[in-house]
Amino acid sequence: MVPRSEFAITVACWIMDASRQVLGGGNMNIEAATQLSRSLEEILGKMDESVHLVMGNSSPEEFKAYRSAMGRAMGAFIHEVMNPHYEKYPETQPDLSK
Repeated sequence: MVPRSEFAITVACWIMDASRQVLGGGNMNIEAATQLSRSLEEILGKMDESVHLVMGNSSPEEFKAYRSAMGRAMGAFIHEVMNPHYEKYPETQPDLSK
C-alpha cells in the first residue's frame, strides 16, 4: 500500500503523464484547450481545498505531513502540467486580475 503522504504525489504524476501526452502531441483546438484549462484550475483548487479540510480535521502532525506532500504535488502539477499548457495555449490562461 502506498503511504498517504505519497498518494497525492502519485496521483499528480499520473495526471502529468496524461498531460504530457496531450501537450507533446499535435495541436488541440482552442475550445478543448480552454476546457482543459478550466479542468486544470479545478483540480488545483480541489487540491488546495483538501489541505484546508485536513487542517481542520487532523492532528498537527498529520496536517504538516499532508500539507508538505500536497505542496510537492501541487508544485509539480503547476510546473509540469499547467505551465506547459499555458505556454502552448496562452490564450486559455485565466485572467487573475479580475
